Formats: sequence, structure tokens, C-alpha cells
Amino acid sequence: MKRIPVILLIAAAILSGCSGNKKTVSLKGYDVQEITGVEFSKNSLGAGLMLNLDIENQTGRTLILDSGEAILYNNNGKKFGEILITEPVVLPKNISGKINVPLKATFLNPMNIFSSGFLKNGQFDTKGITADIDITIKSGALSKKISKKNVPLDKLADMLGETKDKNNEND
Repeated sequence: MKRIPVILLIAAAILSGCSGNKKTVSLKGYDVQEITGVEFSKNSLGAGLMLNLDIENQTGRTLILDSGEAILYNNNGKKFGEILITEPVVLPKNISGKINVPLKATFLNPMNIFSSGFLKNGQFDTKGITADIDITIKSGALSKKISKKNVPLDKLADMLGETKDKNNEND
């Protein structure tokens, strides 16, 4: 069973949408730089996150992650969370380095996250969890919206391999 942080899965979804046939955007790693504005309420838990992605944009074009949203569903199909990109993010052409991605994460009824077994040993267990993902990427005057519905997070984790350079099929 794969245990991968949800934030990394969202990053994989974002970057897999940026890849072309030969030149790609590759995700090499990530870390959470900062957690801000933690908000607790009776029915939700929210926080701002600054996700630092170590990427390589081989496309030769500056890309802008204009917007992004992931709605998370538990294994019963009930919505339990949402992650949003809070402001556009620029991925300069031919860059190999770190990019900050500001996110807002909200989890509904946070006690269910702990009691359902979704959170184990400090990591998210993605088995049975799905997401609806909408991302808008811009390059110059062109814009592309990527929408995927009911994506199993286990499959989304496998997309990390798809962000690798297509010329290195053995990776």
C-alpha cells in the first residue's frame, strides 16, 4: 500500500498536465516551506501552505499555473476536503530549480480524517480516496484547462512517473 502525502499528489497532477510529447516538466522533490493561518471550526480544519517544488521545465516556454483545485472524496464517495492554488505560479522556461506554490487546504469534519484511518503514522493512506481535479495552465496567450474526475489517488501517485522525461523510459 502506497503512503504518499496528498500535497505531493496534487503537485504530480499539476506537473503531469504540463508535460508535452518530448519535453516535459519534471517533479524532482518537494517540501512544505510554511504553514500559516491554521483555522479550526466545528466542521472544518483549514490552513495556508507554501509548497516548495523542485522542478525542471524543459518545455522552452514559460508556463503559468493560473489556477488549480482538487476536491477530495473518501472511500464512500463523500467530499472531505479541498486544496486550492491561491495565486498564479510562474514556471520559467528551461528552469531547473525550486518554485513556491501557495495553497489553501480545507478538510471537512477533521475528526473523520483521524477516525477513518486515512491518516496513518503521520502520512495519508490514499487507498480508496479519489479526487476531482481542475487546473488551468497558461503559456503566452494560450490557456489549457485540465479536468479529471474521480481520479483514484493511488493512480495519481503513479502519475509521478509520467512527469519524467519521455526519453528516459527506464526510469
